[in-house]
Amino acid sequence: MITSKTLTKKDGNIFLISSIFLLLINFILPIIKYTSLNTSVYDLGIYLNTLYNIGYNKIYSIAFEGHYEPILIPISFIYKLFDYDSFGVLSILIIQTASIFSIGIYFLIKKKYLISILFFIYFPITYINLFDFHTDSFAIIFYLLFLVSITKRNIITSVIFLFILCSVKEIYALIAVISSIYFYEKQYYTFKYFFIINIFVILYFIFQIYILKYNSIEIPIYGNITETANKLNIFEKIFKISLLVLITSIPFIFFIKLKDIKYLFLILLPYMIYNNENIYKFNYQYFIPIFLIYIMLTFEKINTLKFNMINQKYYYLLILYNLFLGSTFLSPIFWVKNNSMYYYDNYVINNKIKEKKKFLENINLNNYKSVTTSNFLNYHVLSNNLILDTLENNNFNNKYISKTKKSFFEEDYISSDIIFIDKSKTQIDNDKMILIKKDYEIIHEMQDLIVFKRK
Repeated sequence: MITSKTLTKKDGNIFLISSIFLLLINFILPIIKYTSLNTSVYDLGIYLNTLYNIGYNKIYSIAFEGHYEPILIPISFIYKLFDYDSFGVLSILIIQTASIFSIGIYFLIKKKYLISILFFIYFPITYINLFDFHTDSFAIIFYLLFLVSITKRNIITSVIFLFILCSVKEIYALIAVISSIYFYEKQYYTFKYFFIINIFVILYFIFQIYILKYNSIEIPIYGNITETANKLNIFEKIFKISLLVLITSIPFIFFIKLKDIKYLFLILLPYMIYNNENIYKFNYQYFIPIFLIYIMLTFEKINTLKFNMINQKYYYLLILYNLFLGSTFLSPIFWVKNNSMYYYDNYVINNKIKEKKKFLENINLNNYKSVTTSNFLNYHVLSNNLILDTLENNNFNNKYISKTKKSFFEEDYISSDIIFIDKSKTQIDNDKMILIKKDYEIIHEMQDLIVFKRK
């Protein structure tokens, strides 16, 4: 057992240094991934374009297209503060990482280093941290603030953070309802607060749906969530959800009471309506609502956990388990060459990358009305001006239509003025290349980067 007697000051310092080291790694990897041009248009590029349109073009309605995300408006101020350049992007990524690992940071501040380490290496979160950018990430810090407030019986403050949580994205209204039921059962909330919270959340959710219906036109980036080529039947969904919960709940399982499992079932119900297989994977932002329920069910126990309550063998097995399934350089996937998204090569900044970035930063896009780029050629210069869809095989005929943008494609022809293609990451078949060359000419070609301009 690791106990307060056996944990010496030297041991404490080792755990402290290890905790800070792991946290720094989580901050550094997304920064390097963006700097080495290995983030994607889906979704960081799309969000940067949205933030640019909100801050620069004052198109606030774009925060309510596809999803209800008013949190994008204050985030756009951060991007604007750095004049929409690479420092602005890095600042957004840093803030996102701080939110994703806020629970670990909370325990680090409380000097519970053994607990903070586990949260810094919890494998689903390490993947979400590297999968570019999503507003869902900010739900974690708001939910942490809610939990800290409610467990300290700061009722009014907890209600405020719960309402803020609902403004991250519409799915978190369900988290608010489930949380109110749970803490009402635990007698933290009186019936009066329980009633007020649920009435407000329900009305707010109805308002969100109304705004989305009024303001939105179908957008494939979100529409594809409910439509895939191979729709899953009910048994496949149950199997995938069960497997997801089995794999991800292991670090929390001994802290969850059997009678509280019902709350986990409540959050899993919406997952039954989706047909996108990514919904059932732990490495996407869709996992965050499930993660919040894990935290809700275990926060009090973990928060009061003492050293003499931690089994040493189990603790180190958890560390190995999370590292084995994780995505940092301490994990096997980091060294697997056929993994294009998490392979260590994604964090290498060589001369090719530097030349490509220099070219992108110097090109003047003001003369072009619309820009298309391959999905994995994402940089703020392109993202800010992105009007058209990514040029990928599976998206070639998709249309992205909104009140602020023109359609990405017109039938089989690209309707942009200029096209950027990273040949090292994007494969375009001969038929599509023939279509491109029919209306476009090459104006620049360097190493893996080729730029087309409409004739």
